[in-house]
Amino acid sequence: MSTGVGIDIGATAIHVATSSAAHAPVKVINLDDPDWHTQLISLIPLGAVVACEPTGWHYSAPIMRAVNQVDCQLVTVQHATTGQIRALRIAGVKTDKTDARALAYAAEQAAAGTPLRGTRPVDPTMTSEVDALRLMILAHRRAVKETTRTINRLQQIAHAISPSLAQGIDAYATAIERGYITPQELSIALNDKTIHHLTRRALTKVCSGIPPYVSISATTRTLIGSEVEALNVHRTRAGQLEGFIGEVITTPPFAHLFNLWSSVPGAGVLSLAPIIAACHASAEIMSLAEFKASLGSHPRRSESGETKQTSASRQGFKPGKAALYLWTMSLIRMDNNAVAERFKLAKARNARHAIRIARAKLCEILWAIARTGKPYDPHYTPRSERSQSPVRSLTPGKES
Repeated sequence: MSTGVGIDIGATAIHVATSSAAHAPVKVINLDDPDWHTQLISLIPLGAVVACEPTGWHYSAPIMRAVNQVDCQLVTVQHATTGQIRALRIAGVKTDKTDARALAYAAEQAAAGTPLRGTRPVDPTMTSEVDALRLMILAHRRAVKETTRTINRLQQIAHAISPSLAQGIDAYATAIERGYITPQELSIALNDKTIHHLTRRALTKVCSGIPPYVSISATTRTLIGSEVEALNVHRTRAGQLEGFIGEVITTPPFAHLFNLWSSVPGAGVLSLAPIIAACHASAEIMSLAEFKASLGSHPRRSESGETKQTSASRQGFKPGKAALYLWTMSLIRMDNNAVAERFKLAKARNARHAIRIARAKLCEILWAIARTGKPYDPHYTPRSERSQSPVRSLTPGKES
C-alpha cells in the first residue's frame, strides 16, 4: 500500500516526515553530510507518494534527483495548501517539522486517490527544463534593467556637462565608443565617415547646443568611458540571452505551446517565453482558473456579510504577468481582435478594471488554444469552464 512522505526543503537541511501524526518523528538531514542523499532514500518506501513545496530550483533540484532513485511518485503542494493543513490538522505554529508533517498529510491524501487542491504531480525532466527557462528569463530581465540603469546614469552625467548631450544620448554613446568624448573631440567625430551619417547628423545637433566654454575633466572622461563599456556589456548580454531563450522555446518540451500561441496576433519570443514558463508548459492540463492564477490574472475575492471585496492577485510568475500585460496592451492598440473588443465593452460599461478584463480575455484565448490544440481563431468563443473536459487528477484513471 502506498504511503506518504513529506519533505520540507531548506538551504542547509531538509526535514522528512513519514507520517502526518501530530507527534510523529521528523528526521532532520543536514545537506553538508556527505551521505545526505543515502539517508533520504532510506526513508522513502517503494511506491510512496513524496510531497514537497515548490521552492527555488537550486534548492529542490538535488532533492528531486535523489528521490527519483526510488520507485515513487513526487508531487508538489502549494504553500497555501500546506499552511491550511498545518493550521487545521497539525499545529498552530509554523516550524520546519510541522510543515513536513503537513506535507506528509498531503502525500497520504494523494496516495489514497483523493489529492487536495493545490497538489500536482511532478515530471522531474519538465520541472528541470522549466526552472532553467525561468532562470534564463530572469537573467534577461536583469540585463535589460541594468541596461536601463546604465543609460540613466550616463544621461545624468551628460546633462551635467550640457543638456544637449543628454538629449542626444544614443548618438553620444556611439561617439564615445569610437573615442570621441569631449566637446572638442565630438567636433572631429562629425567628419568620421565610419560613423553612420544619421548618427553624425544627430551629433551635429548635439554639438550645436554645447556652449564653447564647456570642458570635461579627466576623471569625468574616464567615468563616461566606463559607463559606456558597461552599457555595451549589458546590451550584449541581453541580446545573447534573448537569442538563447528563442532557441529554447522553439524546441521540446516548449515548442508545442510556442507554435500554437505564435498564431495569436502580437506574439513574440519575449512575450511567449515568460507565459510558457509561468504555466510550467502545462496549460493544456490546467483548469482555466489555475492558468489565470499562474499569470496573476485571477482576482482575489473575499466576502463577509454584505461586504464584498476584490483585489488584484499577487500570485504568478512576475515576468509572465508583465508579458501578459504588455501583450494585452498591444492587442488593444491593434484593435479588431477579441481582446480589444472585450476592452471596449468593459469601457462602455464603465468597468473600473477594463484592462484586467481584457487581460483575462487573452488568458481565456491562450488556454483554449492549449486545450484544443488548434491555432488561434478570431471567431472562437470558449465554453464555460463547467462544460470543459475534466482536469487530470493525480491518480491515473481518475478525473476531477
